[in-house]
Amino acid sequence: MDATQALLVLVVVPIGAWAASLVTLRGAYQDVQRDWLSRGQTPPFARIIVASVYGVVPVLLGLALWFLSLSFSDTLNPATNLAALDSQRLFLWASVSSAVAGSCTIAGQTIVLRRRLSGYLGSDFGRVLPISVIPFTDAVFAVVLGFLAFSYVDGIAHGGTPAASAAVDAAVTAMQAYAVASLAIPVSATASNRVQDLSSRGFSRALMIAELGELPILLGLVMGFLAIGGLSPA
Repeated sequence: MDATQALLVLVVVPIGAWAASLVTLRGAYQDVQRDWLSRGQTPPFARIIVASVYGVVPVLLGLALWFLSLSFSDTLNPATNLAALDSQRLFLWASVSSAVAGSCTIAGQTIVLRRRLSGYLGSDFGRVLPISVIPFTDAVFAVVLGFLAFSYVDGIAHGGTPAASAAVDAAVTAMQAYAVASLAIPVSATASNRVQDLSSRGFSRALMIAELGELPILLGLVMGFLAIGGLSPA
């Protein structure tokens, strides 16, 4: 995977997810605005702007990983030996994992805000906000694993001693597992939305359900740490 392909995966994919989120939130805001205007009220526009720019966070994290990859992406392409081939595979799946995590982060946040936008713009702002930011844990964990994986790949590209192929296979599997675990974020966000009343116990229940999506990605993070930590020279 060269620098251009890495840009598509790490940056363009999250941008696409962000664009879809903006379209969704725009439609939801128009519905809420009509409802508020019919009651002689005007929803605070500043809050929807803040909600709209949430999606830039995964994009910036992907951009940071892409800049880091510039030091080795073209050096390893094409792969000329087994170590370079293994590094290319790890680079690819670490990038895919980051892109999936970023997209799931944006999807989870959008699912919450689309359903609870009226409350977010109104008196339930303090309750909706904590639920809506829970998905960002996914993108943060993914970029941490990405930095660790890219550091190993960068070392191989610049003459470092490679790890055994089995160790790289384990790291690749960990990246794939993390990407799959990220799907729990939009699922838990959807389940959390089934709690309609955010007063008292309802808020605690909705928050707890949303946080359940963090358990798989936490396990994925631990699995990634252990696998990447095992990339010692063969």
